[in-house]
Amino acid sequence: TTLKFIHLNDLDALITYVSEKLKTMKYQHAAHKTIIAVWLLELYLKRLDGPMDPTINIGERKKVLIDEIMVFLKEHKEDLDKSEIVFHMLSMFSQKTLLARWSLLTGKYNKIIEWYIQSKDYSSIQDLLKKSADKELIYQLAPILMRDAPEQMVDTLIALGPD
Repeated sequence: TTLKFIHLNDLDALITYVSEKLKTMKYQHAAHKTIIAVWLLELYLKRLDGPMDPTINIGERKKVLIDEIMVFLKEHKEDLDKSEIVFHMLSMFSQKTLLARWSLLTGKYNKIIEWYIQSKDYSSIQDLLKKSADKELIYQLAPILMRDAPEQMVDTLIALGPD
């Protein structure tokens, strides 16, 4: 059945079908669940990067798809959080928003921080620090931010309070 959807080039139907199959898999098949979840994530990302219906507002459509992907990531966090593959895939598809949300969901901030530092996106680092309130992370990034974005670092420290 899966091959039929692939041959028909019907990505939405394929995602729906494979999602249902994944939901019915038992816990004992953890490796299989991980493989299928990774494949589904790739399908979602292809749909996000693919052609959009011109009759629908592209910004709204992308937001809906990103929200849909986040629901999927939350539902299958246990299946996907075992390796760095999600970070790699989101980076490969240049999905900064999803990468940031996945980092917050998993508490693994290093990948998104590397991305933000390389792109000199200090306001996103500031937002991440405020959301995570992880003191160790703040101390780790303080020298870089004090050098490259001192005002934003001070604003972040003030926003986080005296603790």
